[in-house]
Amino acid sequence: MTLLLAIAAVAVAMRHYCRSRYDLVAMLKTLSVTLSQLPAFSLSFTLLVMRGDLLECWQQLPPDSPNYFLLNIMQEQVPPVRYFLSLRQVKPETFYPIAHVHLTALNDKKADPTLDNALKRELNLTWMDVDE
Repeated sequence: MTLLLAIAAVAVAMRHYCRSRYDLVAMLKTLSVTLSQLPAFSLSFTLLVMRGDLLECWQQLPPDSPNYFLLNIMQEQVPPVRYFLSLRQVKPETFYPIAHVHLTALNDKKADPTLDNALKRELNLTWMDVDE
């Protein structure tokens, strides 16, 4: 749709403003710059429109929601990190291990990579022990 509007604008401009082929070349150069900037402006506008919705959702979070996220902590680094956080009056709820895996089976059935693109790449999985 945008491309059709751009072509129509060029056609109208050629009829009214182009007196030589140099004018046409200059206009087409400007058009290409404009078309290359259009996605960036569209994304910026979308983010501005969505910003209000994101702020409303963020403000509805419970007051005790976690506000600290640490990644890539090795198992042997957990005690020093806990100590570091305790010095700053931050009480971490828990540390979750993360494993980088390729999913090959799900519920004792072989996973079919043609059904889901996630099965074609490495996944980051986390788990925790639950007392039953």
